[in-house]
Amino acid sequence: KYFYGQNSDGSKEELYSHLSEEVWVNCGSSIGDNVFWYFANGLKAKCIYAYEADEKVYERLVKNLKYLPQSYADKVYAVNEFIGDKTNWKALKKDKITLINADIEGEELNLLKSMRNIIVSDRPVLAICAYHKAEDLTVMPQYISQIVDDYCLVLRKYESNVENVRRTAELVLYAIPRERLLTNYEQQ
Repeated sequence: KYFYGQNSDGSKEELYSHLSEEVWVNCGSSIGDNVFWYFANGLKAKCIYAYEADEKVYERLVKNLKYLPQSYADKVYAVNEFIGDKTNWKALKKDKITLINADIEGEELNLLKSMRNIIVSDRPVLAICAYHKAEDLTVMPQYISQIVDDYCLVLRKYESNVENVRRTAELVLYAIPRERLLTNYEQQ
């Protein structure tokens, strides 16, 4: 998830064009699994800002990043910060942000609001978890459409990768600027 959709047969569905100089803000990085999957999928990055709020999990993230080849590790900046109204996104503004993902336990709408100016100016692809709160399925698409009216919105369901949990799926809301859209969703 976050980098590709998934077809009903389990194969990858390319939803948006990946850039060779992607600047990715990975919100809710956990132990770094998505960073590893990103590189394992052969994707390139100029830099990745890996945000993780939980201090113990952040410590594991930093340890795990040491297992990356140095050429990849040099592109990842781990940040131990709770994402909220006081997050200093200006620190990121040396680069145009091209990809934002978030799995931050129900705070995804607040993230979108705090990053409003970046979303409007930089036009990143958004891959935002929408399964923590039922209202997110309507409120987040409405909010995104209010601030950028030419994004294509796509909802994808993925099997949970967490064992022994009763939830059976994760929903990811993709918001893709028209210029990066690879599929024919515009006609639907």
